[in-house]
Amino acid sequence: MKKRRLLLIILPILVIFGGLLFFNNDTKSILNKVNIFKEDPPVVVESIDITLSEEISKEITNGKQAKDVNRVIQSYLTYDRDGYTVSGFLSDSTGYPIRPLAYLDTGVDYYFVFDIAPNNGYNFVDNIPVVINNTNVTEENITRHDGSITVLVDAPDVDLKDYGIDITPAPTFSNLIEGYTSVEEGSFTIKNTGSGTLENISIELSDNNNAFELDTSILPTSLDSLQSGIVKITPKLGLNPGVYNAIVTIRADRITNPVVKEIELKVLNRIDYLDLSMNDLSEYLINTNTEGQVNGLVYGALSTTYQNPGYAVTKTNTKLTYLNGNNYLNINETAFIDLTKNYFYNIVVEADNDHAFADNV
Repeated sequence: MKKRRLLLIILPILVIFGGLLFFNNDTKSILNKVNIFKEDPPVVVESIDITLSEEISKEITNGKQAKDVNRVIQSYLTYDRDGYTVSGFLSDSTGYPIRPLAYLDTGVDYYFVFDIAPNNGYNFVDNIPVVINNTNVTEENITRHDGSITVLVDAPDVDLKDYGIDITPAPTFSNLIEGYTSVEEGSFTIKNTGSGTLENISIELSDNNNAFELDTSILPTSLDSLQSGIVKITPKLGLNPGVYNAIVTIRADRITNPVVKEIELKVLNRIDYLDLSMNDLSEYLINTNTEGQVNGLVYGALSTTYQNPGYAVTKTNTKLTYLNGNNYLNINETAFIDLTKNYFYNIVVEADNDHAFADNV
């Protein structure tokens, strides 16, 4: 009887204990499955820090279209792109975007408007502060929406000045001859052709053959309206025959398109001597030939009997002449040879485009 009572007491305890074990294991399994789909809480963004490049302010220029300003605003915005997204546009006092094709004008107060929204997985802290170019934006210039904010910032006044730059004249160099021992220094003037001051002027020389030296030591980094500066450029010694090209590029603040000028230098092959051969002139001087016939025969002999590259006898200026006293006179093309005359042949030789005669060739 005691054993039966003891069994009746122990059996329910075992059932309850086993049920608890089963229930606990199943509960843990369910909870684990639920946790698989549970999202992490959003990251809280504590502050917004935006940097506006000077390039944006430079766009606030008389005659500039709003669409061009907006393009630059978006291009030169710097911010923490992992936590939030910023889009900006130009506005007047209404806070609405200016028509894209509208031109900026004086007498209008312009503003930069920035719409700022958190990225996926981020939330803004309440009353999140906004810093632009290291300056806190006042609360009156911040409109807080449900999860995003809009910021209004004063834009610079419209700049009425125009800006231009030019090189006058473009650098040019005379041909050099192989073996040259001195060079002519070249220079050109950089001029501010606009009404505003040019700042941060820079000169770049693109010279693949390393044939030139650029000297900008006397050029100021800024030029007032219509002011000029000098830049020197000089070919180097010891260049081999050939054509050398380089490009000079001038940049400055507020100059949208850099000014580019090409430079060319040619070093010619040197001709140290002439080697001409022809038949004896006297064999053409027979009384059955006209003076014009002899002129053609001699030129033909000259132009076909030498093989020296780099120079040639010119037909126009190479001609038969005769001596009359102390003067050389031109022949009469149709006259027959007069054996009483002292005939001479005037030979003119010219170098081609890639050669030049040495002194006293």
